[in-house]
Amino acid sequence: MLRKLTIAGLLLVVSGAQKWLDQRATRKVLGSFIVALKEGDREQALALLDSQQRDDVEARTRGDNADSWTPHRNLKYRIHHVEISGNRAVAELWIEKEGFVIQPQVHLNRTDTSLWKISHIENL
Repeated sequence: MLRKLTIAGLLLVVSGAQKWLDQRATRKVLGSFIVALKEGDREQALALLDSQQRDDVEARTRGDNADSWTPHRNLKYRIHHVEISGNRAVAELWIEKEGFVIQPQVHLNRTDTSLWKISHIENL
C-alpha cells in the first residue's frame, strides 16, 4: 500500500512539474514574440511561428507590406492566462500601443521536438 501511495505521489509531482515547465515555456515564447515585434526583429518573430503560420505571415509582409516590421518600442503587453491541454495551448494577452488596447488569443502547438510554436492568433 505504501509503495502504491509513493508511486502515486511521484506521478503527481512529475505531472505538476511538467505543467509548470509547459506554462513557463509557453509564456517565454509569447514574451519573446512580443519583444521581437517591439524591436522589429522579423527573423526572431518568424522563428516563433509554426511553419504554416510563418509561411502565411511571410507572404503577407512582403513588398509593400514590408514596413510591418517597423519597431514598435512603445508597445506594452501582459499575458493574462495560458490554458494548456496536451500539446496545445491558448493564451489570452493584453497589448496596448498609443492608448489602443487589443486582447488577442494566441494558439500554440508543441512540436515533435517539444518546442512550443505559435500556430494562430485571433483578434489581432
